[in-house]
Amino acid sequence: MKRALALLLFAVAIGFAAWSYRAPILQWGVNQTVLLLRDVGGVSAYIAANRPDYLTAEEARIDVPGAIRIRAPEELPDLRRRLVRYIWKGNSPTVRMPDEIQERPTVVTEYGLRPVSRIRSLTVDMAHGVSVSPLFIETASGPRDCLFVYHQDHNAVFLGERDWFRKILEAGCDVISVPLALTVAAGGGPVQTRVAGRDVTLRNHNDFAQLQSDDFSPIRYFVEPTVTAVNFALSEKRYLRIAAVGLSGGGWAATVVSALDERITHAYPVAGALPLFLQTPGSRNRGDWEYHAPAFYAVSNYFELYLLGVSEPHRRAIHIFNRADNCCFNGVLTAGFSAQVVGIAKRWKLGTIRFHTDETGTVHTITPAALDLILRDFLK
Repeated sequence: MKRALALLLFAVAIGFAAWSYRAPILQWGVNQTVLLLRDVGGVSAYIAANRPDYLTAEEARIDVPGAIRIRAPEELPDLRRRLVRYIWKGNSPTVRMPDEIQERPTVVTEYGLRPVSRIRSLTVDMAHGVSVSPLFIETASGPRDCLFVYHQDHNAVFLGERDWFRKILEAGCDVISVPLALTVAAGGGPVQTRVAGRDVTLRNHNDFAQLQSDDFSPIRYFVEPTVTAVNFALSEKRYLRIAAVGLSGGGWAATVVSALDERITHAYPVAGALPLFLQTPGSRNRGDWEYHAPAFYAVSNYFELYLLGVSEPHRRAIHIFNRADNCCFNGVLTAGFSAQVVGIAKRWKLGTIRFHTDETGTVHTITPAALDLILRDFLK
């Protein structure tokens, strides 16, 4: 009886340990499987079927300096100007103001936001009937010289990040919450429009490809609401630090906005975007149209966007990826290029850029550890 009880307790202990350390144990098992497959010539097929966890040999040897089309830091300002011209077709984005400004006092009580002194909706109307309304949330705590611009993800609901916002507001920073166009948080779709004499229905971001022309870039939908909201915030206050933060599709938007707008001093994209060579068609890292729009990335590729985000010495960026992300953009996949990008930024004496793998992240979210890292870095 005692022997059976001891065996049972031992089994429970082993089971508990296995569950507690399941990610490393499972990864060890996967690694052993790969080694076995290598012996029978099946490793390539296995890697292809498990893209989130492994780099191919070719990807691991990516030549980042060879992929970057500029050869000196002095060329970065001109690259930014070319991006702005491509997106806005010659118009200056830093002078635009919201089309409508509406007080939203009931949001504070309905969503339990605190500490808040004021909240306003800033409507930005854009071409083809697409509209986005960022929320400008002003803190009632401490000195207000810092601004967090949070870009929501594809699946976000209205102020779904309010628990994160409370920490930011308590730290004495104002918040701008920017939904992605056509998502539920932005009022959803579909939007009806006409392009070249034909009716077009915009249901999701992939439909934006139909709007691309010499006179219009749908990339505006992802960056103009942020730039406009920042214009408005700066017209009322002086901020010493402005952070572009975002998750998933919002992380992609934070990456692009920080490349375009040098007023962004800090960038913290989480599970945001990987370079095109990792976005193989059909993979979980492919993303919507904006992730791989050919005309846009012909102007600036991802490596160049990363560097633009820290093109001035005082700027900082931490690109955060979850090690065990159950969706996409697994942190392992940064191994082939991240050190090279960091090295180029150092040699060119740019700002500080890091690629951080969040070992606590097992789902597609900003973990408590990642949020703490962002706040510590931004407020120090």
